[in-house]
Amino acid sequence: MGFCPAMNIAILTRARAPYLRALQEALAESILKDGELHLLWPTHQTSDFNDADVTPKSSNATVHSIATPFIRFLKNPPSISLWVKLASLKPALIWIHEFSPYTLMGIFYAKWTGVPVVVSTEVGCANASFFPLLVRAWHGFWGHFVDGIIACSPAAHLPLCGEKLPLIAAYHAIDSRNFVPKSVKPEPIITTFVFVGHLVHRKGIDLLLDASLQLRQRGVTQFKVLFIGRDKDGWAEKETQRRGLDQIVDFKGFLSGDALRQAICEADVFVLPTRQDTYAAVVHEAACLGMPLLISRHAGACMALVEEAVSGFSFLPEDTDEFAAAMERMLSFETRLILSRGARLIGEKNSSHIRGPALRAWFKENYGV
Repeated sequence: MGFCPAMNIAILTRARAPYLRALQEALAESILKDGELHLLWPTHQTSDFNDADVTPKSSNATVHSIATPFIRFLKNPPSISLWVKLASLKPALIWIHEFSPYTLMGIFYAKWTGVPVVVSTEVGCANASFFPLLVRAWHGFWGHFVDGIIACSPAAHLPLCGEKLPLIAAYHAIDSRNFVPKSVKPEPIITTFVFVGHLVHRKGIDLLLDASLQLRQRGVTQFKVLFIGRDKDGWAEKETQRRGLDQIVDFKGFLSGDALRQAICEADVFVLPTRQDTYAAVVHEAACLGMPLLISRHAGACMALVEEAVSGFSFLPEDTDEFAAAMERMLSFETRLILSRGARLIGEKNSSHIRGPALRAWFKENYGV
């Protein structure tokens, strides 16, 4: 039998995203001297991102591809291959991300071997209404079988299982050291509001257009809106044309990496008018880039990152009057300077390079790992 580091951690997840990678890298760095991090992904799980954007880059982080059986109507079911891999790794702690059929094998293995198992999740009592009854019951049931919760959103602080478990906040985040604001720009003639994400109804694109139209009708014209993201069926562009806002709305399409950061930094205000988002990690990217935040109260990131009149403003997107008024407040250059500094500070506070070591300390305190 080979040497097994005392801080050998296995992470089971179907999700592959840059905001998960950032925390995984930070945790790997925090255990570099005495442990290894093993990331176990199902082989057939797809991602919108390139592998390089979602794979942790650390000398003690290893990715394992796990074959899963084919079961019709069930994506990535429990896998015997996953059990075999866990048995060979002999982790001191298992971390599962959300309660999917695939990650449940981590619970089964942990209970069989007596190692602690924790779950990271965005789901909790505060956003339960976002999910069907069956999903709520699923999370409530399996929550009884874990030993701790990593809250990826403020809502997860009150788990659906109702148990008082050890809990730590580690909201979906990026490394603020890699997202740095540009030097202060001179006051622009036109204020640009930028949205980043899929251009779909749930994201409130039409609500942002309604608020923009109201401002225009009131004679407020010194602004424009920039959409960054996929408009798959042209819906957002049609909604823009229907309101006669073609002259003030630009569509950049999908951007990532440096191109995305550059586009965000060239704007003046980050806006998210979503009808429903369990978190919205892109808000943290914007905060770290020093963007004043204008965020819907239906986004989990609003509670975590928006401090009123300090880092930005919150609003109810369905209330066109309130939304338009919040946009108008952002037209003040002096206001934006204050909010830019506040956003950067709160972005740094929630950076993955801060939360990684905190997570390691939490493991040690609660599970002796």
